[in-house]
Order: sequence, then structure tokens, then C-alpha cells
Amino acid sequence: MNQLFNLSSLHYSFRYFMIAKIRWREYSLSSEGVRALTTPQTLPRHMQNSSIHCIASGGQSPNLKFFFYAQKAEESSTFLVECLINTSSSKAQIKIKADDQTASQQFSSLFQTALSNFGS
Repeated sequence: MNQLFNLSSLHYSFRYFMIAKIRWREYSLSSEGVRALTTPQTLPRHMQNSSIHCIASGGQSPNLKFFFYAQKAEESSTFLVECLINTSSSKAQIKIKADDQTASQQFSSLFQTALSNFGS
């Protein structure tokens, strides 16, 4: 019997980290930002300017959902963001998860600033 691969030769490494959650926070979007969301790809492109990358997005207007990630340059801190946007109410709900709780507030401010500059 031919064996396609040897399972004993496969090595897996997993990175485990403690997740610190920031509860849901609500932010207002500018009317320009809401208008820019007629093409949902514009928000991920905008967030890339702040080194925040989109890993998934979906939904239909008025409810859009984005998942972002970022990594702190000088450290190995990782940030995951769930962003729910309602274009009818011009509101965004943000949940940030981080493996470094001390850096999560600083990242939250960066994310909020990038989001508030969207469309301007």
C-alpha cells in the first residue's frame, strides 16, 4: 500500500495567547463615510493606511460586517476587530480582542481615529 505522506513527519506549532476583550463600543460615522460605503471595499482600503487589514466582510445595506486584524510593529501583540456598521443609523459597533490588554486601549484609539477619518 502506497502512503501519500507520513503523518509522523508532520509538525504543528500553535500559538496560544490570552485574549483580552474590550466590550462593544458604539461610534458615529460621518455622512461622508456612510456614502463611501456604497462600495464596501473602500473601508478595508482606508484602514490599510493605518496598517489595519480586513480578513473578511459581508452583509447587505444597511447592515455591514467587517473583521480586521493588526499587529503592533515593535512587539508581537495581535488585535482582532469585529466591526458592525448600520448605514441607516450611521453607527458602528466595534469589539476588539487583543493578546496584550495594556496595548488594547491604545489600539482602540487608533482604530477609532482611522474610522472617524473614513470618507473625509
